[in-house]
Amino acid sequence: MAGQDTGLLRGLLVIGFDTEYVMLPNSDRNHVLSYQYAGKTSARSWTGIFYTKGPEQKHRLNLRDLIGIAKEAGRDEGILPRQWPSVVYATAHFSRADISSFRDFSNLKVLFDHIRGTYVTLNRPYRCRCRDNNHRYQDLEIHLRDTATISPAGSKLAALGELHGLPKLDLPIELLSQMDVLLKEDPDLFERYAIRDAEIAALHAWAMAEFSVANGLGNAPPVTLGSLSVRHLQNLWARDGVSQNAVLGQERITEQPFNPQTGQFRTVHRDVPIAAVHDHTTLATECYHGGRNEAFVFGFSDTVNWYAFDLSGAYSTAMAAIRMPD
Repeated sequence: MAGQDTGLLRGLLVIGFDTEYVMLPNSDRNHVLSYQYAGKTSARSWTGIFYTKGPEQKHRLNLRDLIGIAKEAGRDEGILPRQWPSVVYATAHFSRADISSFRDFSNLKVLFDHIRGTYVTLNRPYRCRCRDNNHRYQDLEIHLRDTATISPAGSKLAALGELHGLPKLDLPIELLSQMDVLLKEDPDLFERYAIRDAEIAALHAWAMAEFSVANGLGNAPPVTLGSLSVRHLQNLWARDGVSQNAVLGQERITEQPFNPQTGQFRTVHRDVPIAAVHDHTTLATECYHGGRNEAFVFGFSDTVNWYAFDLSGAYSTAMAAIRMPD
């Protein structure tokens, strides 16, 4: 899946992150045991882990703190330059679970965008500041990605690990809910297991960035697979001289609203539906009911085996055959 590094990824910094926790007895709260990270640039990779000192909220990290710790570790290893890269693509697998483990979750859940039950950055990055090891404040621009939205629906982290030749470590099922026991009895296994999840997330996000570059779809990890499809389609339209507005039934209009703060008019261009589309969109939307199912016999049946056939990608394949609307 990964493409060639064309040099456009040279300034890219991806930091995968993950958390390990256990539920507190007789409580609906959890104890965050550790935060782990895996940094990756076009040159090298590095990993690390931060252990909390107790179950209290005050011992948890803020997201910016973990990113700062990861960046300082990369700088100490000579991977990152002394001058911090300010833009970071932070990624996790099903980020909602890990974002909620940070101390500043109440702020993060409104700063990031919510899609498919998880958190990502759609347009506006999270801008913040954190202190480095020299107690100097550094600017950060965090773009959140979730590997669950840039992999086939329902893909587990283990499947992504196998895809990239970095298998997720197996643990006895009873230990998955007793990570504090594993930490106490085998801290080395705990650390390797915990860090591996962050490594897989970082590796998959990086591979998707490589794929995007190789196919002219951008030079950063995409937000969703669907966003890659849209970008690819727009590239094909541009190559073939197809007007996006002609396909979508839109037209560009020019407006000059008055800005009371500046006391001047400003020119604004917007794409809006043409009259025929505007007048009939609601009717077309209300007429859609999805697939068609029919039963010609009511009641019980003596048939033992039933077979249901579904064509993979039927809708997208059929729509790809549709020509320019008249």
